[in-house]
Amino acid sequence: GEYKRLCKVRAPKETIVGLVRSIISKGEQQNLHYVLWSVSVATLMEVGGPAVEGMLGQEALQNGLLGTVEKAIIVDAFQKRGLRHTRYRQRLVRDFFLSCSGSDLTAMKNLADNGGDFHNLFKLVYTDISTKKIRADIKGHLKAEAKKLRSQYTGPHKREGIKILSDIDDTLFSSEGHFPAGCDKSFPHHNVYPGCLELFEVLDKTSHAELPSCNLVFLSARPHLYKSVMEEGSYRLFRSLVLDEKRMHTFPTMLPGDRNNSVRGFLTAKCQGTKAWRKVGEFKYKTFRNYAELYPEYDFIFFGDNGQGDLLAAQLMASGSRRHGGSQTTLPLDKNGQNEQPPNLIAALIHEVLPDEAKVLALEEFRDRGPAWRREQEEHKIFFHTSYVGAAIRLYESNTGLVTVEQLRYVAASAITDFGEDLMYHGTWQDQWRSYELKLRRDYDEAQRIVKRAGLEPLPAFPSVSTLTPRLAELAEISTSLSYEHQYEDTTETTDSDDESDTEDKESVLVPLRH
Repeated sequence: GEYKRLCKVRAPKETIVGLVRSIISKGEQQNLHYVLWSVSVATLMEVGGPAVEGMLGQEALQNGLLGTVEKAIIVDAFQKRGLRHTRYRQRLVRDFFLSCSGSDLTAMKNLADNGGDFHNLFKLVYTDISTKKIRADIKGHLKAEAKKLRSQYTGPHKREGIKILSDIDDTLFSSEGHFPAGCDKSFPHHNVYPGCLELFEVLDKTSHAELPSCNLVFLSARPHLYKSVMEEGSYRLFRSLVLDEKRMHTFPTMLPGDRNNSVRGFLTAKCQGTKAWRKVGEFKYKTFRNYAELYPEYDFIFFGDNGQGDLLAAQLMASGSRRHGGSQTTLPLDKNGQNEQPPNLIAALIHEVLPDEAKVLALEEFRDRGPAWRREQEEHKIFFHTSYVGAAIRLYESNTGLVTVEQLRYVAASAITDFGEDLMYHGTWQDQWRSYELKLRRDYDEAQRIVKRAGLEPLPAFPSVSTLTPRLAELAEISTSLSYEHQYEDTTETTDSDDESDTEDKESVLVPLRH
């Protein structure tokens, strides 16, 4: 019985190997591309075994049958099959990267980051490629090709584009004060802040739907543990924002935190306060430096909050050295990266969510952080804000060229639309909106003055939360009541058409929900 089962398995395996060998030996490039685009290449390699891996990883590459996209597909398959303990596959992956140059290499790197899961370029180079020599070969090639690209660009910036790195909790969305995620209680739990995604879109200067790019990167304090256990919740949110709600302009990738630092911060936060997150902030800086080594042809923008270690990380990113503002900290940098030219951080935006300035973690002590210190941070392109309309204003007024007045108007108008939808969805919050409303209204009024001064069409009026939320709460109660009545009527199997039409009339007053 076992012999017959093995024979059944061997037959399709031999068929697959024969088909792949025939396509490659005959140089049928179109057929090969069709196969790579149509099937799971990782599964194809698993079924076909080493023979298929060798034909796709060596023969197809040597015969010039693969384009940039096809190379990225095969590298992704090798990553999913497992690289860390297989030096043969690591060498094949190195050959794929070394076969690309210039803008093709940049496209391949972005494709590696654009897979929509925890397999990305950062994990590939720093975790899956365990052989130091192979990793050094890949990074050296990336650096050399990026230097050539930088020399070819015209204009004042000489860059391929901008990579936007962002924290998640209390930066992308609110933690509502849930420990250890964050401390912002002014906005509903896991709701994206108004205007945040629109500002990301404005800053992503080189995003085009028809071209591969992944310029939005989230820096998480959560560590990578087993497969996608820790990351899956975040990627589920990203898929919803991109595919369902269509609010996020591109599919992002995510860089995980360090397990030891995160656990240490969690266990000591009660007694040490925000100082417990110092190692987390320093590790984010190290992650930034390592990530930037993979994309030397790009400049960078960082978004974070002042609730944990993001401000510290931003100061280190902006300084590009061990010293900043007269203070010193020990950084876990690789020896090879200490004396190199630091990445070009063109701006850092820090969301102020911690009301007690004395508890904010920075390189300097609280007693040394006054108005002059704030001005010094702005000189280092570190800007503080309390809403994303305010963040857009800071960038517009900084003369960095990152945000135009038209784009400022777009972010502000989108923020007020987002805020209105949040009010509809969370009608029971009522008085809890007061704190965030004041912050957003102050920045919105300032944006309105800038827009009018530029001669653009004025922004819509700011919604009156005090008069709107009581009505929303009333509608929410009606919605709950009608939903219960509708379920009860379904169980009684009522056939009266008048009752059905009455139910439809009642449903029409339900509060619209954000999907």
